[in-house]
Amino acid sequence: MHYFLPRAAASLCWATLLFPSEATVYAEQHPVSPLLPSEVCSKALPANTTIGKPQNISITSSNVPRSYLLVIPPLYTAQASSPEKWEGDPGQTQNDTQLVTDIIASLESTYCVDSNRIYATGKSDGGGFCNTLACHPVLSTKIAAFAPVSGAFYIDVQPCTPSSVPIPCSPGRSKVPILEFHGGKDKTIHYSGQANRSNECLPTIPHWVREWAKRDGLGLKNVTTELTNDTLVYTYGTGNETGLVTHVFDSSIGHDWPSTELNDDSRRDADDPATFNATSMIMEWFQKHVLPSG
Repeated sequence: MHYFLPRAAASLCWATLLFPSEATVYAEQHPVSPLLPSEVCSKALPANTTIGKPQNISITSSNVPRSYLLVIPPLYTAQASSPEKWEGDPGQTQNDTQLVTDIIASLESTYCVDSNRIYATGKSDGGGFCNTLACHPVLSTKIAAFAPVSGAFYIDVQPCTPSSVPIPCSPGRSKVPILEFHGGKDKTIHYSGQANRSNECLPTIPHWVREWAKRDGLGLKNVTTELTNDTLVYTYGTGNETGLVTHVFDSSIGHDWPSTELNDDSRRDADDPATFNATSMIMEWFQKHVLPSG
């Protein structure tokens, strides 16, 4: 799970996907933006500071300039019993939404954070937790946009029809930007959904995407474009809302973070590299979305 918090000085913050108690901080010192009073930005990390133990950073750090990357280790006792899972995963009881609330509050009080440009992305269970945040009545109003990758969108209901299961969601605003990536050969979180995984339901990815399009008031009509020879992009919305909900489907990859270079995911699954880089697409898409004022 990753939380991106660009500062006025254009830094970025994220918390690591699989090891919430272990992360690394990379930071380049930047001049403080004159748009904010200096006392708001009273603390800054020195250049090339490292905190904690590097873990699981190769997938998402590619294509992100080091000068923009700040990784914060979210030490949180609720995670200790199951450090590789997030709230919303079957059987998990820890309060990770409170963890995110605490992280945001701490960073806003410590660093020069642009509170209108806080973003969340993550893979698998972390992608599912992105959806938990996007559906949260308060945190959906504090995070500008969400980009789950190979997301595990568990719903605690049985029996289950993955293509039509009701998806509970109560965001605190009406227009929540969503960008979702999924592989057609994902054998962990199936693109076609799963009626019973760990005694819970996984909706089909098209159904999950369409529900977000409806929730955002965009309707079900989309524009389908070819990104590469094996990847389609489904874009919902028109005018200023074009792409407010976007789905990227790669028919060739499995449970991977899409990258044109081999990474831990593709090596594990013996997959070829993807034909595009999800990270650069996510970063470009995030820049288009700012929390509405008021």
